[in-house]
Amino acid sequence: MREILHIQVGQCGNQISGKFWELVCDEHGIDATGKYVGDKHVQLERVNVHYNEASGGRYV
Repeated sequence: MREILHIQVGQCGNQISGKFWELVCDEHGIDATGKYVGDKHVQLERVNVHYNEASGGRYV
């Protein structure tokens, strides 16, 4: 199984990390609450790389 290790250090690291997760959320159609709001099936094809599906259809 593949793992992604995400480390952020300092203010710059936090800002870069925030933008990274905004981009990932936008690409996969996931809103801030973890719900899928996209309109294309392709957005969910590889969603399991960054997210796990929790109960209620939310992604964490």
